[in-house]
Amino acid sequence: MKSKYSTTGKNFKNKKVIQTKKINSKCDKSNPYNLALFNKINTNKDDFISLFDFVHTYNDIYYIIYINNKNDIIFINIIDNKIVLSIKNAHHYQIFYIVHYSDKINKRDLFASYSSDSLKLWDINAIECIAEIDLVSSYGDKLLNSLFFMKLKNQLYIVAPFTFDNNYEKIVLYDLKGIKAKEIKIKIKSKKNVFDTNCYYEQKSQKNYIFICGPGFLKSFDVNKNDIYKVYCDNDDILNNQALIYDGDKIIKLISAGGGMVRIWNFHSGALLNAIKINNSKYNLPKICIWNSDYLIGTCDYNGFKIFDFKNSNIPQTISEFGYTEEAKKIKHPIYGECLVILTIHGISRKLSLAINKSFL
Repeated sequence: MKSKYSTTGKNFKNKKVIQTKKINSKCDKSNPYNLALFNKINTNKDDFISLFDFVHTYNDIYYIIYINNKNDIIFINIIDNKIVLSIKNAHHYQIFYIVHYSDKINKRDLFASYSSDSLKLWDINAIECIAEIDLVSSYGDKLLNSLFFMKLKNQLYIVAPFTFDNNYEKIVLYDLKGIKAKEIKIKIKSKKNVFDTNCYYEQKSQKNYIFICGPGFLKSFDVNKNDIYKVYCDNDDILNNQALIYDGDKIIKLISAGGGMVRIWNFHSGALLNAIKINNSKYNLPKICIWNSDYLIGTCDYNGFKIFDFKNSNIPQTISEFGYTEEAKKIKHPIYGECLVILTIHGISRKLSLAINKSFL
C-alpha cells in the first residue's frame, strides 16, 4: 500500500551516522544518580508532545520518535538532534500507542501506530503505510491497552490487546498484511480493566509469554501452551499500573508498579522477592523504566522522578531537578552510553530532554 500521507524529509534507509566520540564503557555500569541534563531534544516549537519512543534501526541509526497534537509522527536523529522525517496526519484521531521493530533479517524497520479508529503498520525505510486495520468494524468502541510486536513460530505479528466487559482480555494477532491470524483469551477479574499488556520471549526455552496487569491482578500467559502460566497477584488492594520484565540476572524478574508501590516477582516461580513503598500516598507511579538489576526509575505526580535502589536501600530517592516528569525511558546512546530521555511538563508545554552521565559534561 503506497503512502497517501504528506511527509517531509527523505528516505533515510542508507544514511550513515558519523560518531564523533567513543562510548565510555564505564557509563554502562553507572547508576542513574550520575545523570545530568545535557540538552533539549529539538522538537517543533509549537508541538504538544503526547508520547515518544526510542528507535535503534537495523542499520545502526538512532532516532527519537514523538507524536504531536496534529497526529504527526516525527523522527529526530539523536546524533545531530535534528528532525529528519515527519509523517503528517498519520491518523485522523489521537494516537495512543507507537511501537518499533527492527527486522535485521529482511533489512527493514517496521513501526506500528494506534488510534481509536485504526491500527497502522509502516515500513519506515520506504516511508509508506503497508497495512491499515479497521478495528472499529470488528470491535466497536473497545480500546487497546497496549501495542507490541511478537514473533511466534518464525512469523512476526503485531499484537492488539482489548479488554472486554465479560471478564476476559482478548489479544488479537495480526500478520504484516493486516489479516487477523490468532485470538487469545485471558480471563481477568470481574469488572476490572487491564492497564497494561506486554510480552516476553525467553531465549533459553524458546517460549513466548504474555503478561497483563490491572487493579487487583497480575498474571502471565504461556502462548505456546495457550494457558495461564502464573498468577502473581490476586488482591483487590493492590494496584498494578505497569509491569516489565528484567532478564539480565540468573532469576528472571517481573517488576510491577502502581499505588505508590514497586514489587519484584520471580517470573517463573511467582514468588514475591521485594516490595518497596513510597512514603506518600499521592505518588501513583504511572510509568516505570528499568535501569539495570539494581535500579528502577518511576515517574511520580508533580515532583520529578524517583530512583529505586534495590541493592542498597529500600527508600526511593526523588530527583526533582528535571521538573515534573511524565515519562522517562532509558536508551543506549551511540556516543554517551546509558542515558535517559525525559518527557517533562512546563505549564501547558511538554518538552523532551536528554540526560547523560556527568562524566561527559
